[in-house]
Amino acid sequence: MDSINLISTLFSLGSILYAILGTVIIIAYLGKKTALIEHIRPFAFQGSAAVALVAMLGSLYYSDVVGFLPCEYCWYQRIAMYSLAGILTLAVLRNELIIRPYALLLSVSGFFLSLWHLRIQWLPSSGHHECKGGVPCTGKYIEMFGFITIPFMALSSFFLIISLLLITQSNNSSFSEE
Repeated sequence: MDSINLISTLFSLGSILYAILGTVIIIAYLGKKTALIEHIRPFAFQGSAAVALVAMLGSLYYSDVVGFLPCEYCWYQRIAMYSLAGILTLAVLRNELIIRPYALLLSVSGFFLSLWHLRIQWLPSSGHHECKGGVPCTGKYIEMFGFITIPFMALSSFFLIISLLLITQSNNSSFSEE
């Protein structure tokens, strides 16, 4: 197995883990399973920043190291994820939770962009898949386990970030006031 396949397999397994963790968190959150949420909550904000950073570094690996050119929808997803990586990391370093609603907005936007991109990849005959810039949005540089593509990786990252931000202690300024 070459290094690109190995790293893609690791990213793919990570995206499955992200999807499972996000689902467990959402089910616990909606089901009022407070004991589980209270175990995760102290690390949720920092975890959301870590997920955004890993996703950003993964996309940079694919474009700058491997040479995969991003399509138009990939660029939109990158705008959301790179912004999240920056603002969440800065907010964690400064202990400022005030950024939470803005990060949620970016995460939800990125989630729906990724979902739309996946629809284009999985249903290319449905129309509206002409991307500008010469890279087709239907293209799949990688397809692991028969369904994991780069937009799926982005989707699972956005989903976990949303889940973690939802359970982050909601106050108006900083961790120290909790």
